[in-house]
Amino acid sequence: MKTSTMAVQIGVGKDATGAMSFPIYQNATFRHPAFGQSTGYDYSR
Repeated sequence: MKTSTMAVQIGVGKDATGAMSFPIYQNATFRHPAFGQSTGYDYSR
């Protein structure tokens, strides 16, 4: 391994699941006027 490659890998250990990187969780929170009142945006994926 080249020095630059080793430098990038410092602190990265082996994950028990074999994952190579952390997953990205994209989410959003929607504010509603009151409980049970929708603004039209309840769920997104």
